[in-house]
Amino acid sequence: MVAKVPTIAATDSIVEAVAARPLGSPPPLYGDHPSRFDYATERPWHRLAIMLCAEGHSYREIAERTGYTTWAVSNALRQPWARKILLEEIHRAGRDELAEILKSAATDSVFTLITLRDGAEQESVKLGAARELLDRFLGKANQPVTVKQATDVDPTKIDEELAALDTKERQLLGTRTGVCAAGADNAAIVEETKKE
Repeated sequence: MVAKVPTIAATDSIVEAVAARPLGSPPPLYGDHPSRFDYATERPWHRLAIMLCAEGHSYREIAERTGYTTWAVSNALRQPWARKILLEEIHRAGRDELAEILKSAATDSVFTLITLRDGAEQESVKLGAARELLDRFLGKANQPVTVKQATDVDPTKIDEELAALDTKERQLLGTRTGVCAAGADNAAIVEETKKE
């Protein structure tokens, strides 16, 4: 008898589902859909489909490789024992379960977008699907950014401005020696500024 893999329904608590699983076993899939019908026995192609899914292949790709329909592959991979083997394989390989499942669903999602683009009746749905396909392939279009400099600086006059600042600093500090420009004696500078 095959042990039942606990699943997390939308109303179940994740804490309860994690507590119900054996120690060291991979966590159940969130919102996992049950199979349409149960298989009495496992067939060799089922194990192949599980391993291909663990590698990140989509249901469509698995169906093409095994010679079965996408519906049959989907139903086989929804079997509780298949889910358990799939999660154990992903867990054993040290992969992130969610990333692998999303990777395997990506191809089917692209085909869904293509189907929507080509077969939808509403133009807005066609346009949205076409944009999504282009954005996923090419990335979103760059937005131009214009930066305006607040002050106009003439590079030829920088030396003149530095000389004027040095002169102003000497006026503020007076003829005193040993006072650094970084303000070792800030009180003297403040006093000079107040006099002006």
